[in-house]
Amino acid sequence: MDATYFLRQRTSFIRRFYDQAAEPFRTIKAQIECELPPFDSPPYSESGEPAYQIEWEEADTSLEMIGRACVSILSDTLKLYFQTLAGLVIGFSLTDKGNAIAQKDGFVTAYLAALASIFEDDGADAGVRFDVIDQVVRARNRVQHGDHLASFTATHDRATLRKHPRPIFASEAEVRNLPEGDTLLSPFLTVSRGSLFAALEETEKLADWIESRMDRVRDWRMKTQEGDAMDELTFRGVITGGMHCFAKDMRVPGRSDISDAPDDWPETLAPGTLNFRYQKLPSALATRGWANISELDHRQFVALFEIPQDAIVGNTLRPGSAGGEKGRAQVWRARLETDNGSVDCWVLRRIGSGYLEVLELVSAVRIREALSLTEDRLWPATLHIQGSWR
Repeated sequence: MDATYFLRQRTSFIRRFYDQAAEPFRTIKAQIECELPPFDSPPYSESGEPAYQIEWEEADTSLEMIGRACVSILSDTLKLYFQTLAGLVIGFSLTDKGNAIAQKDGFVTAYLAALASIFEDDGADAGVRFDVIDQVVRARNRVQHGDHLASFTATHDRATLRKHPRPIFASEAEVRNLPEGDTLLSPFLTVSRGSLFAALEETEKLADWIESRMDRVRDWRMKTQEGDAMDELTFRGVITGGMHCFAKDMRVPGRSDISDAPDDWPETLAPGTLNFRYQKLPSALATRGWANISELDHRQFVALFEIPQDAIVGNTLRPGSAGGEKGRAQVWRARLETDNGSVDCWVLRRIGSGYLEVLELVSAVRIREALSLTEDRLWPATLHIQGSWR
């Protein structure tokens, strides 16, 4: 999945949405300030307040609400972007330490720390204002919980000011007048067009920097495999339609139901399997005299773990009256790459399967939907499988 593309789709929408939604209220303020119709004949008043003060303030508040809505959409975009990177693009989960960081300092800090570990690069030279990215989420959290029924105003909290003493979402005048060091003063949280668009630009810079480091992911995967260094088989072929209807109803057990499953085996897997038909055997298999992938049943290319036959709901392969291992599944980590993007997944090969040129793939997500692989055509793909030779 091209996470950067979809992130930019969202940031472009936010820009258009802000300008189109803000235009009527900008116009009202300008008309009042320049005494243009319909604000060119102020009613008689002895209050001493400028004419049309209420109308001007309502227009100004409306602009602020639009800015806050856009910051909230941007915060949600960032969260979805990081989750997509973790689940569909790179394939990682926050560790207990990462979750503790998220609880204390927010998900931005937690995911950036995880990415820094994967890329072996903390982004110090990335040219990205990571502080602005963090402030987007903090601003969203702040404006979603008002302080007073009688007012729409919001101020920066103490935690934000300690971390970001010169907040981007505040008026320049207030920031200029803030004293150095810890202060009891809390500037108003103000989302101007300038600060919003600056945050959007930094978000896009972040995505570009992450994209530029994606070539380091493969090395990270190899280093994080359990046990000895893993071997890799690379198959080239196509994504095909299901060969038998049972695959749509098959249910593979999740992590809690398998005692020796690794920590990254999903708790819940999407129903069914996705079929990958290879064009020819990798040279590593051909040179060993393999005729097809049924040789995997002999466990020469060792799987990460195995699943008992009766643990797979809807498994049509059964041992038979004499017992045996037919229907027992071997599972390998894998990565599927297509023109529409890539996804980490698992190869599940059931012993005794009649599939000789097809590998079954399973995942926590529906791979077809995640990669937009419609069923009306064959999709060229490359499949990398990790295991170890016996």
